[in-house]
Amino acid sequence: MSTDWNEDWDSYLSALEDHTPISYTLDLGIASVAPLASHPLRLLARVALQKPDSSGLLVPDEMRAFHQFQEAFFRSARDIGGIAAGRCVERGHAILAVYLPEKSTINTNLLSQELANTTAYTPKISLKKESDWTFYLDFLYPDEYMLQSIRNRRVLDLLEDRGDLPDENRQIVHWASFPTREKLEAAAEKLRKCGYSFELPNIENDPIEDWMFAFSKIQSLDQEVIDTACWEILDVVTPLDGQYDGWETEFITRSYIPHN
Repeated sequence: MSTDWNEDWDSYLSALEDHTPISYTLDLGIASVAPLASHPLRLLARVALQKPDSSGLLVPDEMRAFHQFQEAFFRSARDIGGIAAGRCVERGHAILAVYLPEKSTINTNLLSQELANTTAYTPKISLKKESDWTFYLDFLYPDEYMLQSIRNRRVLDLLEDRGDLPDENRQIVHWASFPTREKLEAAAEKLRKCGYSFELPNIENDPIEDWMFAFSKIQSLDQEVIDTACWEILDVVTPLDGQYDGWETEFITRSYIPHN
């Protein structure tokens, strides 16, 4: 397994089972190589926020001080070969996670004191063996639905930066692939009931790879609208062993609004 990856930091907001808001910030790129056998030790730093909002999350006024603490903690770990995984914030507290090489020697009490002396926070730091990277893979890392929402936001932000008008309805084409034609046809029937238009692939023999399938609907590019559409598609595609491959659409600006 390769141990190389490209850092890909992003954030998302979710909720715990009791509906408590929780925010996550993490390096999504590590998932391509995690867990790393060379880094089986998990180092956590837990701190109380100074003035969380009513939901228990960070407020803008505290961001600078908190980021200084975060960078100091991550830097201390990287200095001994550690990998910064990410953080979560909920109920007025933040937990930051890094993974360390197996033979790392670190005095958690000393590190806590150093951070207390140089930042605005006094963390509680714990070290334990976690070779399967459960905290990162099962807790920090987003599920399939939230990961698609992150991807959607990135595309929408890029379009908006280039002048797209997200409230303008346009045809949005989605793509999915299936291991058999039977499963494709089963998905197609469900998607038809959801209002999608399509033409089934006209192939006599099985393709060399999976069966590719395009389907479309007229919608706006409002974040909530596109997220809901993608989650609806995942509900159809995933149980049929399919793979949702994303969406594409035309670019609409004030100087170009197509007339149907």
